Amino acid sequence: MTPGILALMLVLGAAGPARASDTADPRARAVLEEMTKAYRRLRTLEQETTYQIKGSELGRLVKSRLVVQRPNKLFLEITENTAERVEPVITRHVWDGRDAWTYYELRGWFTQERAPRDFRGSQAVSGSVELAAIAGVDLFGQLAAQARSVRLEAPAIADGVETDVVYLDVGDDLRSGEIRLFVGRQDRLLRRFTFDSAAIPSRASEKPAPPLLPGEEALEPLAPPRSLRFAYDNRVTANHALPREAFRWIPPPGALRLNNSPLGAAPQGGRRLPFLIQGKPVDLSKPTEPTDLTPSKVTRARDLIEKARRQRTRKP
Repeated sequence: MTPGILALMLVLGAAGPARASDTADPRARAVLEEMTKAYRRLRTLEQETTYQIKGSELGRLVKSRLVVQRPNKLFLEITENTAERVEPVITRHVWDGRDAWTYYELRGWFTQERAPRDFRGSQAVSGSVELAAIAGVDLFGQLAAQARSVRLEAPAIADGVETDVVYLDVGDDLRSGEIRLFVGRQDRLLRRFTFDSAAIPSRASEKPAPPLLPGEEALEPLAPPRSLRFAYDNRVTANHALPREAFRWIPPPGALRLNNSPLGAAPQGGRRLPFLIQGKPVDLSKPTEPTDLTPSKVTRARDLIEKARRQRTRKP
């Protein structure tokens, strides 16, 4: 699961089990419904996101960039820190409407397959809450369903625009949980997301602890649970014409293509095909297409088989 929806699941998990809203401001619910409709109506979206995270494994996230054009063109790049590298690494998804590529910098290889017809049901959707909303998933309604209360707070400025701030209390008896969604007043797109959670101190037990047995040592008190903050800011441009180059696949220099074809493990002429196929150097001065890659041995084998078949049919 990629970071966007993983973050949302962390939010819901830290907030405790789902419960129906006790109180809900109709104005706040109206903003959430308008936001869901706004994402479903989008034709194109460009979004740059920066993260501020404390107390969670998601603290490795640095930034992401999302470019979308309906029905099935996508550029999604996620930058994160890892224990294996000093510098941040990227994961990149590119769909040009025909083919879909996914590049993993840490592993040094990429995959290629047919692009889905739309964004629904694609694994890449899990990389962005907003992309999931574009695909038709009602994440904001799910958050409201988890909340004990939903209300509208004072307006605020985010991404240089005035926003309505929707507050959701998703805490329980063990932990507090506060979500704030900063929703643009004009376009109803999400400009900022914040989630804060902290453990609620338990009441001291009225019953004294039993005396220690001979030779028994008192246990050290448990460390208090960590507080959690997950927040991100979006810079958004919506419904603008996008150049074709925005979804052009450029093989990263030195990256290997993962041969995920079923023929990759089948013997061909007494030899097995390579699991990884090296891409040739990329000339960035020319348009780069998938055909710039070195032809795979699968293709060569098919060509040889077809050539042999034609020669046999020509014999008297």
